[in-house]
Amino acid sequence: MSRSSKVAFLDHSKILFIPVVGSILYKLQYFLYSNDLIKVIKISRKPNPIKDKLLKLISEKAKFTVCQSYKLGTSLSNVENEIIADFKIPYDLKKQLTQTIFDVCWSLVFSKKVTPETKKELGDFIQKSFPETKIILIPFHDEPGVICDYVFQTAKELARLGNLIFLVSFSEPKSIFKLLLEDSDQIKILENKFKNFDNISIYQPFSLLPIRLNKFGLVNKVNWIFSNLHLTILVRKLNRPTLWCLDWKDSTVLRLNKKLALGIYDCVDYWTSLDKNYAETMGQSEEYLIKNSNFFFVNSEALFNVKKRFRIADAVVPQGFDVESFTSNKQPRTKSPRLSRSLNKLLGKTENDELITYQKILSNIPRPAVGFVGNLTFRIDYELLDEIISLLPHVSFVFTESVKHTPEDKIRGELSSKINKIKKYKNVFFVPKTQNRLVVKEIINTFDIGIIPYDISLDFNKYSYPMKLFEYFFLGKPVVSTPIEELKRFPKFVKIGNTNEEWEKHIKNLLSKPWPKENQKQQRKLSEENSWRKKVAKITNVMQEVDS
Repeated sequence: MSRSSKVAFLDHSKILFIPVVGSILYKLQYFLYSNDLIKVIKISRKPNPIKDKLLKLISEKAKFTVCQSYKLGTSLSNVENEIIADFKIPYDLKKQLTQTIFDVCWSLVFSKKVTPETKKELGDFIQKSFPETKIILIPFHDEPGVICDYVFQTAKELARLGNLIFLVSFSEPKSIFKLLLEDSDQIKILENKFKNFDNISIYQPFSLLPIRLNKFGLVNKVNWIFSNLHLTILVRKLNRPTLWCLDWKDSTVLRLNKKLALGIYDCVDYWTSLDKNYAETMGQSEEYLIKNSNFFFVNSEALFNVKKRFRIADAVVPQGFDVESFTSNKQPRTKSPRLSRSLNKLLGKTENDELITYQKILSNIPRPAVGFVGNLTFRIDYELLDEIISLLPHVSFVFTESVKHTPEDKIRGELSSKINKIKKYKNVFFVPKTQNRLVVKEIINTFDIGIIPYDISLDFNKYSYPMKLFEYFFLGKPVVSTPIEELKRFPKFVKIGNTNEEWEKHIKNLLSKPWPKENQKQQRKLSEENSWRKKVAKITNVMQEVDS
């Protein structure tokens, strides 16, 4: 777990009953916890002034305390933050000794919330109206500083529902050789993104061997297995938490924790690769997720049809669009005391300051303008772009300098040369890359038409559901796209071009007359219906219906 974790775990241990041993262990735990080296603290019911001091420290440092033993009872009276009861109940509580029932009751008295599984086990010993909160683990595999939007948004929406969220960073585990060192800048940047959410924490599983050696296949495999096993230790201590899987790589996590957690596979993309061996691994891993998760969701009809040979999805849910960022007109400053001076200097400019710079750049681009927002990768049909740009010399084509190299470049051909080829045209304009939603919004507003020029000879593209579609829709832009399956559902707003000639025809037709206000109104409504909030709400509602 990262050093700034907002959650402490409190458990019971008999060994702390022993007078001298107990005091020594309390002092040791106090030192380790005060230096952010442990998050799990063991105590006993026996009074001890050092224990009281330790509990006071927990109250000051953590926002939440997860009570992992019913035996803690009245000891919880010294914990002043929000206590969540998440403990396993002895079989048939009514037949237990008076002391056990006494401890359970007092543990509940001092708890503000209880996890669903604990509440279920308590049965008649707890009111049905007692507040619940889920503990949800969301693994992710990108660099923490540039975490995928679907992970970021899912975590935010689940947190807004009052759940306790742990983002599990497999891309940057904690080396056991660097436990005493500060968190990396990448982890600090991610924590800064969630600074307004006390109920979101970053969990870094341990790696056994130095991370810098992960370039060697065997070392990478050993660290991957070790990190997964370390996560399983946490899952085992919790009372059937929710494991929210968004990536095919999460099959290992589910395989190790299938009997310990409630598994959800939230399928957000068509996972495949140009490397046949790698594609086979991805396919087998995703098949395991689909068949073995307790719940399985897809975000498009195209994915539903492709995956139904393995299992019928529990629901087709909204795609996920960041309505909040696109409706906001200003953003808060992002400085944080946990970030280094250089990072604060980078993040210190407000997003509005950056917006002013981009407005000057965009004002110099001639109209009409056709544009694409997103990474320039192997997924783009550069031959198509080359032809269309040359066919329409009086139309400006706008892209961002967001180039993302992947291993597929070796198979598809040198990416930089393809990008340089379209840069040679005088009617092509590149603006600096940005992650600022206000700037993305301003860039799209420069467009008369939004384009999605994916190469649909790749199944990954053919069955995709580009997030940028609803960004274009929200801002009322007509769209021209290659024949992506899911986009065929929107013929009124998305013109599908199979050839260069069809693309040229669609662009000319759309530019020849104003885009109807009624179309723009309907597009915005579609975007709002596909918000992240509505997606997460649909998933949680389906789960609640099954539980009831």
